[in-house]
Amino acid sequence: VGKYPVPLRHDEDPVRRSDRVSLQLLGIGAVSFTVLLWGLSGVAIKATSVTGIVTAFYRTWFAIPLLWLTMLSPKVRSGIDRNWLRASIVGGVLFCVHQVLYFTSLKLTTVANVTIIGALQPVLVLLLAGRMFGEAVTTASVVWSIVAFVGTAMVVLGSSAAPTWSLLGDTL
Repeated sequence: VGKYPVPLRHDEDPVRRSDRVSLQLLGIGAVSFTVLLWGLSGVAIKATSVTGIVTAFYRTWFAIPLLWLTMLSPKVRSGIDRNWLRASIVGGVLFCVHQVLYFTSLKLTTVANVTIIGALQPVLVLLLAGRMFGEAVTTASVVWSIVAFVGTAMVVLGSSAAPTWSLLGDTL
């Protein structure tokens, strides 16, 4: 079953092994499908005629039924109190701002630029994580972050001649 089969233990029933393999294949299929849809979403959003704010609004509301289903679990509900809700407000507002800026930038500039610029998020985390969490920032991390930034700048500058390019979209 594939390149990396699940090892069979000597005390294990072979039927159970096939169930595990089936679950692993199902999981791999689900993740692959999700990544495919995620990759196509930028192109699909660019092709729509609505604004970035409208797209962010609908995208957020489509998630609401799943969140409601999650809240049906007593285990989840028991962990949510006023302090948790208060702390989540900042994250929710920042997520909302991110969604609006992301979808608006997709409307203004190339999908490739938005995707590549978005891939720089780990560099921002690197800059903040050391200070916020006391993590050590290695020289190699800094060097590779600079390489990523320079590569992104080259792609963005190279696409500036494209008819769909926009400085505002790249800035958002």
